Amino acid sequence: MPRALALAVLVLAPALAGCAEPTAPAADVGLAALSKALAFEPMRVRLTPGEPGETPPLIEIAWGATTFGARSSDGREFPPFAVREGRAIYASQTGERWVKHDAADGRARGFAPQAFLWDLRYVLAMPGVSATRTERAGGLDVEGRGTLDATGAPMPFAFTLRVENGRITRATIDAPGARESPYTLTAATADVLTTPPRESRAAADVERLDRASAEAHAFVVTLVEAHARNRAGLLPERVDRDALAIEVAASGRNWPDNPYTGAPLAAGRGPGDLRWTRCEPTVGHYAGTGWDGVLLTRAFGGKACAASP
Repeated sequence: MPRALALAVLVLAPALAGCAEPTAPAADVGLAALSKALAFEPMRVRLTPGEPGETPPLIEIAWGATTFGARSSDGREFPPFAVREGRAIYASQTGERWVKHDAADGRARGFAPQAFLWDLRYVLAMPGVSATRTERAGGLDVEGRGTLDATGAPMPFAFTLRVENGRITRATIDAPGARESPYTLTAATADVLTTPPRESRAAADVERLDRASAEAHAFVVTLVEAHARNRAGLLPERVDRDALAIEVAASGRNWPDNPYTGAPLAAGRGPGDLRWTRCEPTVGHYAGTGWDGVLLTRAFGGKACAASP
């Protein structure tokens, strides 16, 4: 048994010896020492599907010096990229622009519990966690339970750890209040971002500006539709204020601004920009972006037209 793990076991033993259910304060001391002795290496998370036959996303997790990161293959269930630092959770659909959530913010409620529950280092150091352990050759098994309070809604959970030569090779987390629990964590080789982004926007700001962006894009789509309707399906070569000046005048409204820049809405790669692809004179594709990804799409012409990347 590695020296660091042996020391952790010695610290843990007095707290647990002679009783099946140790008191929380004694267990806290032992688990915190164990947490410091372990090497936290990348792991893979297996969810419990909500529906029979459902294929859960591939989720990989990793630890930085003081941070925790997760990557998901399916942005519908969990954000493709997430990094937690303290109570701040940064999420991104693309890995380019990030939304900053507070753990207790309702906007993060869908994945905030997992950002703490999957973080085994955090779980082991959490106040009030009680645990028992079983030593064996080369490692030990830990069974414990506690209540997660960081997200603003207390969530009881139970967990198990299997430790081999100073590293966690398998863990389970059962939190009935968390989506698609219980979770099974296994050792893996993964490249997961764990560094908080240099720039981000608060979730409340993104929600407000994305809503305004969606409204602007929806209006521009109606202008493109009017252009096609009045010209036997012919689509504009570009989508901007000048190309659709007649449609703008007929609408009785002004050409919209990009809420993120304050400038007139235009094609580009930045937040709030539009993307327009005309594959044929009557076939095209419109995509309206927000802060972190596409908010709205519209296909024209009834044929496939690859959107601009």
